[in-house]
Amino acid sequence: MRSAAQSALRAGLRPLGADLFADADLKRAGPREQIANYPEGLAAWLYQTECDGWLYTGGLENYPLQVSAMAAQQPLLGCDGEVLLEVRSPRRLADVLGAAGLRFPKTIPFPAASVSTSRPVPSAGTARRWLIKTCQGSGGSGVLGYLAAGIRYDQANRPHGDCYLQQWIDGSPCAELFLAHAGQAELLGLTKQLVGEPWTGASPFQYCGSIGPHPRMPDSMFAEIVRIGQALASTFGLVGLIGVDLILAGGRVWTVEVNPRYTAAVEIVERASGRPVLGLHLDACRQQTEEPEMAANAKGMDLPDRPRNYHGKAILFAQQGVTIRPEFTCWAFGVTGWEGWPQVADIPTPGTEIRAGQPVVTLFATGTSPSEVEQALRRRVAETQQKLTSQ
Repeated sequence: MRSAAQSALRAGLRPLGADLFADADLKRAGPREQIANYPEGLAAWLYQTECDGWLYTGGLENYPLQVSAMAAQQPLLGCDGEVLLEVRSPRRLADVLGAAGLRFPKTIPFPAASVSTSRPVPSAGTARRWLIKTCQGSGGSGVLGYLAAGIRYDQANRPHGDCYLQQWIDGSPCAELFLAHAGQAELLGLTKQLVGEPWTGASPFQYCGSIGPHPRMPDSMFAEIVRIGQALASTFGLVGLIGVDLILAGGRVWTVEVNPRYTAAVEIVERASGRPVLGLHLDACRQQTEEPEMAANAKGMDLPDRPRNYHGKAILFAQQGVTIRPEFTCWAFGVTGWEGWPQVADIPTPGTEIRAGQPVVTLFATGTSPSEVEQALRRRVAETQQKLTSQ
């Protein structure tokens, strides 16, 4: 919510928001309210709120019925519940992408926990390792890890809720951000994803940051990424900002998941491109019936061979339970400054209790190469961890 609110300000809008955290720097962006009963509490908040329209960020795409109910209260600027039911279905994604000659990992339903206490993991073709994923996850939460084909698993360790098995693809995680409008897709940016990096305190498959723009790749892979966005936009009736999690492996591109909303990578794309991305999102949502005003390059953005600067963000996760002290909040605000792009964000208010494994703050860095950015992020994470434990 903090990232989206700051993006709204850069687009000349007046945001107000609600989320689980209500961090101190979100208050600077506009009125905000902390919601304890998630996601049901969001509907009650929206019902009492006067606004021109609303959009959702991470997690709410897993509750399509909730999205539809809220869309009946205030104008929704984004994909509705019916679209979510389709594009969030692994089976539908596999069918649509497969028909377009694109790749999606083999995915099969996972038996409910009540079926049996122990079952063998199926073996299918060349898929020798599998991920167990929950249908209610976001940002890599609810991913159990990989299992070798044919072994047995303990039901007590499975994620909560409905789950599925997905073929493990060994490669580099990447994220595509495109703008959908009237069945067309404009590629806005590509970022390298940081996933499960131990130096951030993240769990093995948890999203913990982005670096962008993505380094130059072969034209064939770039063209495949553009085709993925177009296939999704034209088939599912998507509108606005759409994020796609990808794996680059062996010169090919695999789609892993579609996040039809404002994503965590948006602010990195904004830093790298200088474009007010949330403004583009609102324009697309408010003009769904008009001809799309896409970029001159209909096939999408043209990635530069070597951009002037690369930008990155890393999320620091708590290694143990901690209560935020006033000294830490003051230090974070002192580092980030009052104007321009923040260097520290998602700053918790004093007295906030953060459990082990929960996010603490988001840190940013700029450099002349992706590796330089990552090294700077590592240093900032270490410095922040020291400040967190010493206060």
